[in-house]
Amino acid sequence: MNTLIHFDYEYINEDEIDDELKCGICKQPFESPVSLRICNHTFCKVCIKIWLSQNQTCPICRHVARHHFGPDNQSHEKSPYVPINTKIVLNQLDRLLVRCLLCQEINIQRCHWKNHEKRCSRRIVTCPSVDIQCPWKGPRDKLSIHLNHCTYQQMRPLIDEVKNELILTR
Repeated sequence: MNTLIHFDYEYINEDEIDDELKCGICKQPFESPVSLRICNHTFCKVCIKIWLSQNQTCPICRHVARHHFGPDNQSHEKSPYVPINTKIVLNQLDRLLVRCLLCQEINIQRCHWKNHEKRCSRRIVTCPSVDIQCPWKGPRDKLSIHLNHCTYQQMRPLIDEVKNELILTR
């Protein structure tokens, strides 16, 4: 099974990443790692959640891991997994280096990925006038060119003025 979580990055030197930091289901470095209570095997939260929605056992050791339901069909157990909160593990995962598949920037620490996404020149963004129905979507590095010609953006002051007048006359 490939990764169930889609990101626009790939790991640098993926073969060198310790197998202990990889999910037994998707085989990728953990995303939001959780450990099964019954056997302590660790997986990405999304991966094990999907697995347990279709199976009742740990995918590695086959111990029964899923909730047991009582006669009233209510769960009588805690969640079958608990989050991994060990700082050393989480820090190792955060320090993994990735390459952006959109702009090709390399050596981004995974913990900085969200910041990179916010500034990535090739990330698809919408026009600031999407709220007044501008349909444009495109790479962030083309937004300023679009804004120079966007009739919706040019009409915004007039539209805002009309909106304000309507609010005042109510």
